Amino acid sequence: MVFYLNPRGNFYLVNLPTDLKELYKPLFNSILNKSFGSILSITFTDQEVSMILTVNLYNTYFKNYGIVYNNIYLSEVYTGFCVTTKNPGLNEIGLLSRLTDIFSKNNIPILTLSTYLGNYVFYPSDFEENFKEMMEKNKEILIYSLF
Repeated sequence: MVFYLNPRGNFYLVNLPTDLKELYKPLFNSILNKSFGSILSITFTDQEVSMILTVNLYNTYFKNYGIVYNNIYLSEVYTGFCVTTKNPGLNEIGLLSRLTDIFSKNNIPILTLSTYLGNYVFYPSDFEENFKEMMEKNKEILIYSLF
C-alpha cells in the first residue's frame, strides 16, 4: 500500500469542558458561521468539546481570550496532513493500523481523524526531524504530495 501525504498546515487541538458550554455558545456560533474550511473537526462528548483548528482560526478566536476562557486546554502546534491511497473511502482497509505502526516505530506521537473521504494525521511540530527521517526510511510507501 502506498500512502500519499497531502500537507494541510499547522493546527491546534483545543479542549473545552462541557460544563461551561453555555459560556462558549456565542463562540461556537461565531466560529461555525464564519470559519468554514478552517475547522477540521469539532467533537462534543459528555466530558469535553474538542476542536481541531487551524493556527489562524485559533489566533482569531482564542489567543486574546486566555483570561476569559481560562478553562481551555490548548495543545502544542500539530502539523497535519490528509492521507490518501488509490482506493479512497471505505476501501482503505488497514490504513490507520499501518500508518500508526510506521509512526510508532519512529517514535512520533500522532492524533488521527477519519472521515469518509479522508484520513487526517497530526503530529506535534516538535517532531519535524523525526518525521523527515521517517519519510526518508519509508520513501517507497510514504509519498509527500502537494495535490
